[in-house]
Amino acid sequence: MKKTSGEKLKELLLGYIERNGNKMDDSAFLEIASEIFSFQRKHNHVYKDYLKETGFRKRTIKKLSDIPPFPEAGFKITESAAFNPSSAERVFVTSGTTTGAGGRHFVRDLDIYRRSIDNSFGAFCMNGRKKMPMLSMIPPGELRRDSSLSFMTSHVIERFGAKGSGFYSSGSGIEELLDALRIGSRSNEPVMLLGTAIDFHNLCKAAEMNKEAAVLPENSLVFETGGFKGRKEAISKKALYEKIKEVFNVGEEQIIGEFGMTELLSQAYDVVSQFKRERYFLPASTLSVRVVNPLTLEDAAEGEEGLIVHYDICNIYTNAAILTGDAGVRVGGGFIVKGRAMYAEPRGCSLDAGSRDE
Repeated sequence: MKKTSGEKLKELLLGYIERNGNKMDDSAFLEIASEIFSFQRKHNHVYKDYLKETGFRKRTIKKLSDIPPFPEAGFKITESAAFNPSSAERVFVTSGTTTGAGGRHFVRDLDIYRRSIDNSFGAFCMNGRKKMPMLSMIPPGELRRDSSLSFMTSHVIERFGAKGSGFYSSGSGIEELLDALRIGSRSNEPVMLLGTAIDFHNLCKAAEMNKEAAVLPENSLVFETGGFKGRKEAISKKALYEKIKEVFNVGEEQIIGEFGMTELLSQAYDVVSQFKRERYFLPASTLSVRVVNPLTLEDAAEGEEGLIVHYDICNIYTNAAILTGDAGVRVGGGFIVKGRAMYAEPRGCSLDAGSRDE
């Protein structure tokens, strides 16, 4: 059977991952991004109309900035996809936060998402390990089928989790999780503890009342996915990490911060041991990030605040280039998220994937 254009693009993508692993190849990335843009310009009618309305007329792509980014807000009000959305293998939905209006990401091929996770998570997060016990406060994917974070977490545990891995509700399951940590601390087997910012905030409060359960085994890891925005109770990332270090007796280098969006199939990670300086996110090899002036969409200077634009070559069937409502700065080969732009709704995966029985 003759392969479709999307299947050929997937072959290009997987070949890129096979050759480069988690090492960025700017030239090959641009080549694939250009091919994906041509595909989406033709088959994604929402994006096609957007390009027409914005007056885009370029025929050739010479650099990433030549590809017009689709606004993040467009996922809330359109069905942006280069295929019939009714045939999506999964529809991931954003939290919607303050207005209740959630964006939708129509995922045609979940295998691409799995390949993306395998490529970046192992490189950034496992420190050379093949597997380790993983204890997650993020609900499993079968319970939250509309959550990209829950899907990612379930796949991570299936792919990288050792015996003893499991899911614990950040509400009623906290005591059960503390019991598991107590047992783990006695066996001294390193574990990875996964959760959103609010999960860890709640766990720290509970652990402070039970000092015996509050120490993680040596060489354990903490995997934090963000998501305090939109909550009544808020704490800065720096303050949260200080609390995690204090309560669980872990070092800064044992905390891994993850950046992801429902609208993306690639992630970025801030693993402090790789930087030995201020924490910032490094994107996977399938994700390229720009910070732009919000008025001109031209590149902001390094260290100058602007809007974050993501180019995700795993987003073959939706929008590879996305203009977000996140304010940030470019640092080295990565970026720092400063918060949401003044006009943008707050968002956070704690609302998206958090426990419903808190």
